[in-house]
Amino acid sequence: MIIQPQNEEIPEDARIVEYNDDGTRTIYFDGDDKVILKQSEELAEVSRLIRIEAKHNRKITVDKITVVAASGHIFDGDEVSQNRMARAIVVMDDTETITWVLANNTQVQVRRFELVEALRLAWQEQTSAWLLN
Repeated sequence: MIIQPQNEEIPEDARIVEYNDDGTRTIYFDGDDKVILKQSEELAEVSRLIRIEAKHNRKITVDKITVVAASGHIFDGDEVSQNRMARAIVVMDDTETITWVLANNTQVQVRRFELVEALRLAWQEQTSAWLLN
């Protein structure tokens, strides 16, 4: 299988071309022969900048996550909030309540099961954000 970007010449006898994270290409020929080629520094820099922008956009998306629990409470779902939920879930028992500040800064009493639900929803939203970027 040969993967070939547009405007790139691949030798006819090449069997497999791999594009590596370090900006190189490995071209495998029949047998044990292989050649490692470097992209131009300009293309490598463009790739690096695209990755930085994608990570930045993903962080913005994750920072804006809010989720609605079955109770109607709207929780912040960013990574800091997810970590807070996880810590509370670990130490709470099923009968305890805790004062929690919702996304609209309202303080409410929540139980462990509601934090579990909010954390699961936030985690799913974050996973979706990562898959899109």
